[in-house]
Amino acid sequence: MILRVYALYLGNKKILTFLLTLLCGQVIVSAWAVHNGMRVPQPPGFPGCVLTGKNSFFAALWGAPLVTDSCIFILTTWRTIRYMRKHGRMTALEILLRDGTLYFFTIFGVNLMNTLIYFLAFKDLKAVGARVEYGTELQNGTVSAKY
Repeated sequence: MILRVYALYLGNKKILTFLLTLLCGQVIVSAWAVHNGMRVPQPPGFPGCVLTGKNSFFAALWGAPLVTDSCIFILTTWRTIRYMRKHGRMTALEILLRDGTLYFFTIFGVNLMNTLIYFLAFKDLKAVGARVEYGTELQNGTVSAKY
């Protein structure tokens, strides 16, 4: 998605620098959250490792992508609508806008749900959102590859 926005802005280095800085921040914050997470005990016979946080900062695991994806969506929408107003209807740009909107609301919704579950759920249910994170990554790759 970053390369798509970079292309929409005709190779603007400031846009690329901004987006790469956001991405690096997201990776650092997510790595910190995972590093400080704790494993949820699983019943015997249940495979896998589910993480939950020791404090409210663990929600940064989902909050960081919310910020990055929101910035990408805003930049994409701004540039596409501005270009379409200036040059008229453009099928390729309409597809970019449609697909970018679909991608954004899908991923944003899952990350927002995870964040809300983490803050609002009972202690025993907080780790439920962690399982959805794996689906988000698969979905992220699928949506990006498809569009």
